[in-house]
Amino acid sequence: MQVLKVRNTLISTPLWDIIIKLKSELRNGKLREVKRQGEKNIRVTCPHHGNGKEANADCDVYIGESIQDKVEYGTVKCFACEFKSDFIHFVAECFDSSIAFAEDWLITNFGDSEVEYFEELKPLTLNEPIKPYLDESIISTFEDFHPYMLKRKLTKEVCKQFELKYDPKTECIVFPVRDETGKLWMLTRRSVVNKTFIIDPGKEKPVYLLYYLKKHNITEAYVCESQFNALTCWTHGLPGIALFGTGADHQYEILNKSGIRVFNLLFDGDSAGDNGIAKFKANIRKDIRVNVIKVPRGKDVNDLTYNEFENLITNSLNNNCIL
Repeated sequence: MQVLKVRNTLISTPLWDIIIKLKSELRNGKLREVKRQGEKNIRVTCPHHGNGKEANADCDVYIGESIQDKVEYGTVKCFACEFKSDFIHFVAECFDSSIAFAEDWLITNFGDSEVEYFEELKPLTLNEPIKPYLDESIISTFEDFHPYMLKRKLTKEVCKQFELKYDPKTECIVFPVRDETGKLWMLTRRSVVNKTFIIDPGKEKPVYLLYYLKKHNITEAYVCESQFNALTCWTHGLPGIALFGTGADHQYEILNKSGIRVFNLLFDGDSAGDNGIAKFKANIRKDIRVNVIKVPRGKDVNDLTYNEFENLITNSLNNNCIL
């Protein structure tokens, strides 16, 4: 019989039973699918990529007992993102918590007996899990400026402040996108040739520039659909953030926990923007204030001249048009 070793405690409960209980306690949508995959594996939805909400179950938890097998009991491997870990790290990933929390949870719920000593398990040598963050040095490989930035009404100061770059190899403006902790999560691109917007489909979208507001304890934000629109707000001295559209469920979860107390919506003046406003109001906590600033029909804030933008904000405030 295989056993799991957690600190100085042995756990003989089958991993299937542990995973079923784990799934029942999760409130974050992870482990959407759990099924047996032959005699040696349990297949689950990977908790590591896609925030655990991928449609397909591509991740195996190894439960085989044959000593001929080269993979350690409880090893977890995702065939989609190549995430690999031991079972304790897997539990921590599912709970979005620490290793210590995972160990406490396993021991409290399934601990059989304590042993005086056993050799501490060494980290898996298969491969290190793929790190989701990018190397900061990649930003320095691009050029600092392209005239298209000014064409989009962005000042050089704002471009420098938020690290906008130009990649001559792809002829694209490069936007470093950081998560709410400030770590470099991904790069998005806008072609200066055909205006195509390029974003990594394999990564969840954070809230663009939210990290900066949190870093500086700013509690009021101007919410836009696009990165250019958020940066336009900053050229007017207003703290803009962007949702890469009208917002996904995980982005609203981030916003609800962000500490922002007032959201001023500057969604595009079209039907998609109207729907986005309704969606935003429905998903933000009721104790947080949401104001709607009506952008002229058929336009977004980056389409407005400097004076038009200033007048939009001023008139909305003076005439109590923020709803």
